[in-house]
Amino acid sequence: MAAMGDGDGDLAADEFMFTRTGEELSLAFRPVGSIPEALALKEGPLVKNLNLTEVDLESFRNLERFERLHTLVLDKNYLPGLSDCPTIPSLHTLWFNNNSVEDLPRFMDEVTTAFPNLRVLSMMRNPAAPGLMDIVTPDLESIRLYRLYVLFRIPDLLMLDSTDVTAEERGEAAVRGQFAVKRSTVKAAALGNQQSVAPNPFFHAQPDDDATAERESESGESRGSNAVLGVSRSRYDGRNSEGNRFISNRNL
Repeated sequence: MAAMGDGDGDLAADEFMFTRTGEELSLAFRPVGSIPEALALKEGPLVKNLNLTEVDLESFRNLERFERLHTLVLDKNYLPGLSDCPTIPSLHTLWFNNNSVEDLPRFMDEVTTAFPNLRVLSMMRNPAAPGLMDIVTPDLESIRLYRLYVLFRIPDLLMLDSTDVTAEERGEAAVRGQFAVKRSTVKAAALGNQQSVAPNPFFHAQPDDDATAERESESGESRGSNAVLGVSRSRYDGRNSEGNRFISNRNL
């Protein structure tokens, strides 16, 4: 455990504590709101794994100081997205479980802009991933469409929600993923006025007629394939995430 040094404008030195082990820095469960500048300047160049679980995150300020970042854990922060997040090309793994993402297309826009080389993404227990909100009776079709859309947007993803991406679903995503969810109909003018985007929960999305026809032509076997649904080997539901999964992640 280490105390923050002098120069932090947000918290007094004796109020702020953090832990760093090698290249891993954790601020988990400390309501810091954002990364203190003095900490980012001192530790940023050294850190590859950053844990910001349940820190009441309100701003991504100073995240750009972590230029070598490989794994970022943002679980349990009630975040609707990654608005204003800096671009970090080095990021490989993003944990975004237990947040408030409702508009999946918009979130994918933000993810691909901020982290263009992402390979592992987990966003379980967000409204935009409705099939994963209930692991007892999951909505398998919603899981399938959700995964197809995400893989269409991030074709090089290796793992989504703790389940490996298969060659089969990657191929299907390339063909059908773009039809899996529609964007919000909110006009650009509303965004210009900084009005919030109307909620677009994934399970309310209505694919267009061509996409519906394509799905209706698929065989029952394809609809029920666990390889496509990404259900049978799921190892973590995000319910009680503590921001330390990257330690054992075999993809790091």
